[in-house]
Amino acid sequence: ERERERESEREREKRARLRTLRRWTSRIAMAASHHRADVDVVPQLQALYAANARLFYDTAAPSTSRPPEMREQVSFIGHALQAARHARASGDREAEVASLLHDVGWIIEHRPGHDADVLTSHDKRVQLAKHDTLGANYLRDLGFPERVAKLVEGHVRAKRYLCYKVRPPPRRAHGSAASRARCACACLLSHCAAMQEADYEAKLSAASTFTLQHQGGRMTAEEAQAFEADPDFQLQCDMRRWDEAAKEADDDATAEQLVARMAAFSDTLAACLDSALFEPRPQFDAKKIVTAEMRRQLKEDGYVVLKRAQWLTAHEAHALAAFAEDAKTDAHAFLSMEVVRASADVDADVAATRTVCARAENVRHCPTKRVGPRLLAGDRLKSICKELRQWKADATIFKDKINYKYPGGSGGYFAHQDAYFKLWRTEDGKAMAGGMLGEEDVCVCMMAVDAADEANGCPEIAPGLHKLGWAGIGLPSEDQGARKQVFESEYGTVVEELQNPHTKQTLSMAIVAAKHACAPDRAGLKRKEPAGDAQEQAGDAVLDPSAIKYKPLRMGTGDVLIYGNFMPHRSAPNTHESRPRRALFAIYAPRDAFPSPEDSVLKGEEEAADIYYEWEAQYRRKDNGKGIGGKPNIYFDGVATVVE
Repeated sequence: ERERERESEREREKRARLRTLRRWTSRIAMAASHHRADVDVVPQLQALYAANARLFYDTAAPSTSRPPEMREQVSFIGHALQAARHARASGDREAEVASLLHDVGWIIEHRPGHDADVLTSHDKRVQLAKHDTLGANYLRDLGFPERVAKLVEGHVRAKRYLCYKVRPPPRRAHGSAASRARCACACLLSHCAAMQEADYEAKLSAASTFTLQHQGGRMTAEEAQAFEADPDFQLQCDMRRWDEAAKEADDDATAEQLVARMAAFSDTLAACLDSALFEPRPQFDAKKIVTAEMRRQLKEDGYVVLKRAQWLTAHEAHALAAFAEDAKTDAHAFLSMEVVRASADVDADVAATRTVCARAENVRHCPTKRVGPRLLAGDRLKSICKELRQWKADATIFKDKINYKYPGGSGGYFAHQDAYFKLWRTEDGKAMAGGMLGEEDVCVCMMAVDAADEANGCPEIAPGLHKLGWAGIGLPSEDQGARKQVFESEYGTVVEELQNPHTKQTLSMAIVAAKHACAPDRAGLKRKEPAGDAQEQAGDAVLDPSAIKYKPLRMGTGDVLIYGNFMPHRSAPNTHESRPRRALFAIYAPRDAFPSPEDSVLKGEEEAADIYYEWEAQYRRKDNGKGIGGKPNIYFDGVATVVE
C-alpha cells in the first residue's frame, strides 16, 4: 500500500512538471505554427520542431494502467529523426520527408476555419488523435507535395488496416474434426502472411492505443479493400512499421544536438518543397475557390481580393521574391529604371542617389522557382479568372510585369485606367494593336510579392467606378488633339493607317486611342458621344475627378487583387525606411476576345502576350522607352532615367 502511494505521488509530480512543460512549449509552438509567407518555410518548420525538442510522447497520452517502463520514452524530435532514418533506406525522398514530419499534427496549434471539419472534440487529446489529418493539411498549406501529405495521412490508415488484418489466430475450436479443420484453414488463409506481426493491436503503445479509438478503430473489410488499392498502400504500411520501430529511448543528446540533427534535413526539405512549386493541387481547384459572392463583388465593386491561403501555398508565396529579383536579369525582360535616394534615411535634398529598377515586363520566360512558366503562363490563375468571369473560352496571358518600389522614395503611379486593347497580326505576321477590350474581357491580377500598406505604397482603387467604362482618368483635360499627343509620346507617331484584316478597324494606335479618349470631357467627365461597345454601360455618367475617393488595400504576401479593364487605381511612392513593395502582375483575357476568321487570333500555344510584346518593341519599349523618358508608363510618379 505504501509503495502504491509513493507511485501515485511520483505520478502527480510528473504530471505537474509535464503541464508546465506543455504550457511553455505550446506558447513557442503557437508562434512558430502560424507560418509567414514572407519567410522561408524550412526555418519556420525547424523552429516549430526546436520548440518541442524535449517534448515526450507520453505527455500527450492520458493516464493509463500501464507501468512507466512500458510507456514511450522517446522525445518528439527523436522519434521523427529515427523514423526518417528508417525511411532513408527506401531511397524515396518523399517517403523520407513524410516519415520525418508524420507527427507534425501533434505540435501545431488548431487553426480556426481550417480544421473545424476534422475535429470532433475540444479535448486536446482527441485533437491529437486527429494529428494525421491536421498534419497533412498543414503540410499542404506549407507547400509540400500532395503525395507527402497523403503519406502522412496514410500512417494512421495503415495502423487501422494492420489492426484489422493482423489479429491473433482464432482459439482452437471445440467440436467435430470438420469444425477444427475449417478454423485451421481460416487461420492459415487470413494470417500466414503476417505471422511475424501476430496480434498487431496488442503491441501498440499506450498513446497509439488511446488514439486508435478516435481514429475510427480497426478498418472494415470495405475500407481495407479500398486501402489496398492505393498505389502507395505498401509504402504506407512500411511507414507504420518505421513509426513503431522509431521509439527507442533517446540517447544522451542535448536539445541543441537534436535540433542540429533536424537541421541536417534542410536541403532535403527544401528540394521536396521546390519539386511541388505551382503544381496542380486539389485544394486550389478554381471551382472550389470562386464563389457566387466573389462574382457579385467583381461585377458590382469592380474588384476582388484572394488571400494567400486561398490560392497559393506558403512556399509558393515565398518564391515570388526570388523570382522578382531574378526577372530583372532575364534576357526577354523590358526594364524601366528610376533614381531614388541612396538610403531611405538620407534627406531628399541630399545628392546621394542610386538607380534601381522601377519595372520589368515580359518576365514570364524567367525560370526561377517556376513562377513564369507554371504560375504566370500556367493554368492556376487562368482557371480562376475564367471561373470568375465565366468566360466560355480559355484564358490567355495578355501582359506580365513586376512593379518595384524600393525604400528611398521609389515612385508610385498617378490615378489612371489600364484600358487594354485588342491584338492581331497582319497577313505577313506583323504584330498590331488597337481598339479597347471590354471591362469583363480583362482580369488584372496583382500579386503582392511583399506585404503592402500605405507606408510602402499599397494599391488604391475606386470601387464601383469601373462602370463608367473608359473615362480618360489621368489624361489631359483638353481636347482630342492633346490626348492624341499624349498617346503619341508613349507609342510614337504612326503615319500610315493600316486596317485589321479581320475587323476592318483602323490600326493607328495613336488615332484609335484618341478616338476612345474623346468620349468624356475632363471638365465634368460627361460623355459627349458613344465610345464603342465597351463603354455602353456607362451611359451619360458624370464624374468630377477630384471627387473620386480611392480605397487603399492592405495586402499580405501572396494575396492577389483582381480587377477589370476600367477600374480607376493609383498607388503612392514608397516612403518606408526599409520595406520594399514589389507587385507581380499578370493580365488575362479570353482567347476569343481577339477575333479572326477562325474565331481566335491565337494559334496553337501562342499567347496574347507574344503579340503584345512584339508590338511594344516597335513603340513604347523601343530604345529602352526613350520616347517617354524611360518611364514604365505615362502615369509614373517617379524620377525615371533612360538606360543606354
